[in-house]
Amino acid sequence: MKIIIYLSLTLLFNLSVSIADELPRRGMLGVHLSHDSTNRSGGIILKIMPESSAEEMGAEIGDKIISVNGKTVPSFSSLMMELSKSKKFETTELIVIRNDNKISLKGNLKPTPYIVKNEYQLNSFTYKGNQIRTIIEKPKGKGPFPTIYYIQGYPCQSCEYIEPTSPIRRFIDDLVELGYMVYRVEKPNMGDSRGDMECDEIDFTTENEIFSIGYDELLKSDFVDKNRLAIFGHSLGGMHAPIISADKKPSATIVYGIRIDDWYDYMLKTFEIQVPLWEGGDYVLGAELKNQVRDFMYQIYFKGKLPEELIDSDSTRIFFQTHLNYIGDNKFFGRSYKFFVDLNAKNMVKHWSEVRNPVLSLHGQYDLQALDNESAKRIEEIVDYYNETEMADFIEVPNTEHIFMKVDSQKQVAKLSESGQLFKYAADNYNEEIPYYVHNWLKKVYERTN
Repeated sequence: MKIIIYLSLTLLFNLSVSIADELPRRGMLGVHLSHDSTNRSGGIILKIMPESSAEEMGAEIGDKIISVNGKTVPSFSSLMMELSKSKKFETTELIVIRNDNKISLKGNLKPTPYIVKNEYQLNSFTYKGNQIRTIIEKPKGKGPFPTIYYIQGYPCQSCEYIEPTSPIRRFIDDLVELGYMVYRVEKPNMGDSRGDMECDEIDFTTENEIFSIGYDELLKSDFVDKNRLAIFGHSLGGMHAPIISADKKPSATIVYGIRIDDWYDYMLKTFEIQVPLWEGGDYVLGAELKNQVRDFMYQIYFKGKLPEELIDSDSTRIFFQTHLNYIGDNKFFGRSYKFFVDLNAKNMVKHWSEVRNPVLSLHGQYDLQALDNESAKRIEEIVDYYNETEMADFIEVPNTEHIFMKVDSQKQVAKLSESGQLFKYAADNYNEEIPYYVHNWLKKVYERTN
């Protein structure tokens, strides 16, 4: 029974592309993947892009990937992490299970294609010897344009979002159509980023420094309207948003699908809310699992213990893998334990108290990862209190979950996730109203302040 946290899975399409540096394109496998509910692999291939690397390697729909370049992938997060790393190699090898047989697939990865719908500019900056890719998508014309700096969630994967039907891609496209320039910053060694720093090894503070420098790089663009510049923090990106906003003072800050609890408290609460929704789960089991993980997590988050120091038997390792999405090598959810320990030490209430610009706190009614609307409401209260005026707004988006998908309940989200159909369903059920919540609120803010 796996706990879901801030998951924003990115899963293709060429028009006006401006490349302002010599940073080469990464390779791309070219598949759609889903979770393996049998827990026999890292993920199952649902779709193979025509003329893609995967097609030339001989991959087939239904293949279960168990290894990438010699590295076993026991979970979906570990699979995504290793696939991201595989882009560094000219040749990639996958071990898959097909009809109960193990098969080796090898081939060279083709360069990631460019998105065509919007005008597209790629650039980069240097952080501690690493080249970090930046991405601009904008309307036609010279601008300047009202700009949204979109900060993605926790996974170590590219934020180019090149699948045309994914909700996040459609959200970006809709914002550009509404007249906004949308800017993103890749994480270390994700997408086209290069260097010896690995996303799955860094802590939260390092990631925040990269996103903060990314803000400074954005200000160098002639396309950005500096008087209409908003930060949009999605999922765990919403924990970066108040820190950067307090320092950089953008025109506005928007967050969606976030928590402001300590990470330790948040993780414990996931067992209360999510476990009763799973097949075979109930409230008693949720409470029992919460109690079982409590001491393990306390030792890691507050006593400085390594996860591997706490794993004293095969049964404990299986427990970590099953209930804490542990993938070995002191990593949870595809990130180093250091990332979450560092995040746990951040006082998010304090960071929100220091924000001095208008804030929109959005919450999807059935967001299973954010659990409930308590944090989103508190952000409004905190920002208003410390600014001594009504500076923030809370809006709950009806019948919507974490990645902008329309649903009828949290139970439906849990079932879709368990069945491996979540992202297939999401492609057909994007909530087209999401960008208008952002657009209409920003219009009011800019009319009031400019």
